[in-house]
Amino acid sequence: MSIPNVEYGGLAFSNNKYKPLPTEIERLKPDTSLYGKMNNYFKANKTQEKIWQNMVTSEHMRLSLDGKTIWPDYGRQFKNLKQARNLMIHDFDLNTVKDSYEEVKRILKRARVDGWGTRLGMKFPIQISDGQTLLNWSSFLSNSTFYSIRYDGVIDDDAFNEWVGVCRERAIFSSIEYHVTLSSYDENHFIKDLLPKIFK
Repeated sequence: MSIPNVEYGGLAFSNNKYKPLPTEIERLKPDTSLYGKMNNYFKANKTQEKIWQNMVTSEHMRLSLDGKTIWPDYGRQFKNLKQARNLMIHDFDLNTVKDSYEEVKRILKRARVDGWGTRLGMKFPIQISDGQTLLNWSSFLSNSTFYSIRYDGVIDDDAFNEWVGVCRERAIFSSIEYHVTLSSYDENHFIKDLLPKIFK
């Protein structure tokens, strides 16, 4: 169903494939004041209020408009990156955007020059299927409430041991979705080849 004079964009109306709005709209800085009326819903609980404040005071951005390449104009979305305590990225699967890890690394290096470091958050989990990529995306200072990883397949032993060491060193995120069966093509393959690795 469509309504006259309404232009649809984003993910909700396009089956999880981001549909950009006109460039002049995409270039606008996100305005979190639109959610001001929601403040009262979060004041009853101190933890929820802190989470809410983190979200509305963050820098919000989308790195890509097509889900594959970095949008050259993404910097226009920032209000004051150098003072941002949190950076929230809204891309559906950031790991599918070419060179996204290196670009996020560059963005965080430019942010929070006062020495505290900007924490990274995500609207959607980063989908990963190899150990080195898991270690890369786990290396950032992150906002554990808004940062999650989805691993598809079985993490190899060396990467898993290193990753556990990184997690012990500092709290990176509160959860990881671990989809061990996604690298298996049938039940016999899973039982014969993957299950022994998981038990080990």
